[in-house]
Amino acid sequence: MRYDIEVEGNCNFYANGVLVHNSSITHTQMPIEEEEEGINTLDEKFQGFNVCSRNMLLKRPVGDPNSAFWRATIENDIEKYIFNGMAIQSELIGPSIQGNPHKLDATDMRVFNIMSVAPNVPAERWSLEDMKSYCESVELQMVDIIFEGKFEDLGCETVEDFVELANKAKYKTSKGEVQAEGIVVRLCEPEPHPRMGKELSFKVISPKYALKHGE
Repeated sequence: MRYDIEVEGNCNFYANGVLVHNSSITHTQMPIEEEEEGINTLDEKFQGFNVCSRNMLLKRPVGDPNSAFWRATIENDIEKYIFNGMAIQSELIGPSIQGNPHKLDATDMRVFNIMSVAPNVPAERWSLEDMKSYCESVELQMVDIIFEGKFEDLGCETVEDFVELANKAKYKTSKGEVQAEGIVVRLCEPEPHPRMGKELSFKVISPKYALKHGE
């Protein structure tokens, strides 16, 4: 059995004695379809505008939202800007979330992925340039990008090189720079790996950050 929970005012919670967090949020806008020949290709509950945590579809609140996910959705006016066949993935940041490394006074969100979606077909990730252009046009903030270019220009050839880069990664805040949790490496232009058959991406956790926060 799997549970997906949110602790009001604090996205951290204990699972099997381990302090974990669940702060990613996904918005989708799916077509509202009519049944043809008795078959509907998309479950009715997923049609239209959706807000999802990592594992669950979150119901639209009645009145003032208690959910940090829905509050961020409303404050950023996501429903106004998202269009049919689109999914926006973001990370929630702010007070009570992972120690609030950005030193924010209120919960906010940072976009890290946008995809084109449709029923019964694999999602297609947007390119970095398309994502940047969209976010700029609707005034959504993205996650920090520390480098854009080729691996050889970055000077990373080994696992140790990427770990060192993760240790150097910083969050820029109104109160100065702080150590980032790590880095995510992915292609600027989505392209499946020739052997894996899917796009290659990976996350590198900073040992400095892990030791400092007891992870």
